[in-house]
Amino acid sequence: MFIISRVDAFAMVRCCVAAPIDVTNKPRRRLEAIVRRHSAPQSLVMRARIILLGAAGAGVRETAEQLGLGRATVQRWRARWMATAGRPFQSRTGPTPPSPRR
Repeated sequence: MFIISRVDAFAMVRCCVAAPIDVTNKPRRRLEAIVRRHSAPQSLVMRARIILLGAAGAGVRETAEQLGLGRATVQRWRARWMATAGRPFQSRTGPTPPSPRR
């Protein structure tokens, strides 16, 4: 039989809490503009919503449930945002490179 103290229970819960996402004003405005733009690809809009929800304090599970996504998808885009200092969408918003000819 396992006995879990309050300290252990807190540590177990704490390990699963997502790191907060810091979004400054300029990137926030760009993300909000992507969400509002009707011609934006829906995959890009979904990524922007993931980051905006994370910046508002929503956790991974809450974000996934609200957007109808898997937790792994939310975790992946949160991690990319944090790893690239808020610029993970830059390379994905430009024109697609030409395919190699055979």
